[in-house]
Amino acid sequence: MRKIIAGFVMAIVAFGVAIADEFYVAATKVESKDGKWVVTGKKYKTENKKKVFDEKDSTFTIDGAVKVFKGKVMFDKDTKKVTVEAGDAIETGFKDEAFKNVSDEKGKGVNLYLTTEGDKVTKVYLIKGGKKKAE
Repeated sequence: MRKIIAGFVMAIVAFGVAIADEFYVAATKVESKDGKWVVTGKKYKTENKKKVFDEKDSTFTIDGAVKVFKGKVMFDKDTKKVTVEAGDAIETGFKDEAFKNVSDEKGKGVNLYLTTEGDKVTKVYLIKGGKKKAE
């Protein structure tokens, strides 16, 4: 009986870990629909200091209540891993200037770091964004 219970516990733990995910997205389109935000772009990961992109675009529907933060990219020399931490909150969320020209022809997109639980985006970090101010 203990083995069966232990098996169920392991399955639940494994399933719980499998549904949470974190990844980078090169967003090329950000639009508002029905009180939610729809972000379209390519997922990517960094290998040997180069971005490796998925072949097809992914679309993420983000609840309007999800907070957007400036992301701080940190490199841990001991573990040799890159992490993203929350910086200042972007109070205007996806209405911020950094997202304004993402979807137009001149827009170059923005890099985001998303945290999800299942199909639900729970955290958004803006890694780079916005245009440089004219000098």
